[in-house]
Amino acid sequence: MFGLAQDFCTTCPAEIPDRAARSLPPNLPPFLDDTAASIPLRVSYVQSLISNIVDRRIFQPFLFTYAELDTQFNEWGECLRGKSTKREAIWRQRTLHAAFSCPSSKPRINTFAAGVVDEVIAAITPFVARNIREGLKAAVRKVIKTAAETWRLARIELPRIMASSASDKNGGHHEGETLLSLFPRIERVALPKDFRPDAEEDDEGCVYTSGQTLFSHSPAILARRAELGENVTVPGNMEDITYGNTRADDESSQSRTR
Repeated sequence: MFGLAQDFCTTCPAEIPDRAARSLPPNLPPFLDDTAASIPLRVSYVQSLISNIVDRRIFQPFLFTYAELDTQFNEWGECLRGKSTKREAIWRQRTLHAAFSCPSSKPRINTFAAGVVDEVIAAITPFVARNIREGLKAAVRKVIKTAAETWRLARIELPRIMASSASDKNGGHHEGETLLSLFPRIERVALPKDFRPDAEEDDEGCVYTSGQTLFSHSPAILARRAELGENVTVPGNMEDITYGNTRADDESSQSRTR
């Protein structure tokens, strides 16, 4: 998602449609020009647009190709989980495996993905210069295809794998207001005890990625405010200004939670 935003949004279009301009978060410094600090901030904003759509359409639903049944599926899952995490895990895996392996699954996923591609393109096109829009749809399609296929495989695993806001868990590393969610936190919960092999009796789950969040005190924000003449100090390494999380957050990826 970052690569997509970086490839197509480092040059600001000559004109931004009024509707897109009005939708910009009021607490973000302006970034509609091509200065050293404005470009990374604009790229981060576009990344957040892509990430939020992918998270809402693919990562959050129980079964993303049947989002209209999401409430019912979640109610069933919560009901079973309250009685037995083992029963819920078996039911969830079998339900999702059946849904993703039936004959209509592939065309339904393709139709669903095409809709997500169209939504992402509509959201980010205002921030893509006209002379570089060729190839945008193919690039977006690749990102959405990868996200859908990866999440399909993740969802049919026996342990429950979830996406959540990175700021919910990483807020302790930062001060200031959460401005943009750039990528969600992806983790799996601990396996029910009955499914744990002897070597993993102490399983407490796993964090695959701690996510990325842009805070009001993140270097990207401070760098742009300094560029605009505000009296702020920009800490850390300027090469990291496109990311909201610290190196410590990134290094915790794929670590076991305790």
